[in-house]
Amino acid sequence: MKKFIRFIQISYKNYTPHRVSEEYFCPQKFLALPSEVSPGKTNKISIMPRKKASDQDELFIVPVRTRVTKATADRLEKLRAFSDCHSIGELARRILSGGTITIFHKDASMDDAMEQLVLIRRELKAIGINMNQVTRSYHQSRDEKTKGFYALKLAAQYQEAAARINLLLSLISQLSKKWLAK
Repeated sequence: MKKFIRFIQISYKNYTPHRVSEEYFCPQKFLALPSEVSPGKTNKISIMPRKKASDQDELFIVPVRTRVTKATADRLEKLRAFSDCHSIGELARRILSGGTITIFHKDASMDDAMEQLVLIRRELKAIGINMNQVTRSYHQSRDEKTKGFYALKLAAQYQEAAARINLLLSLISQLSKKWLAK
């Protein structure tokens, strides 16, 4: 038998859980107990445990506590900040167990080149959209003079795209020289 829960706001001062006409209330604001209750029995909330791990030997069940100096703690925090670990505990577990720690390093010398590459990509995308619009207008026009106008406009767009592609290729060749030198 299912019973409906009435949501009410209850002040927390001097609150005691109580039962009113087979409806159940919870002391938290607007939270209700489970709606399925057997008549005449007390309602118990059952919490489902998580599934058992398949390999019980790999679980972290033995707590290890230690104290370190401020310098060591700062060094661990710096290492954690640039690694794929989310906490110092996770970092310490990987160090103690001999696991791999991935360190992320950003090469600031590449920032200018990356900004130029992003700018060229945007410009090429805009040129491509313009070329598609001009091509569509060319195919929709019926007059030969209009088609000639759109053909000249399209040729100018191709020249602009070729200039940007040459700039892109020169940037990529400079980057490849720098990357291959390392």
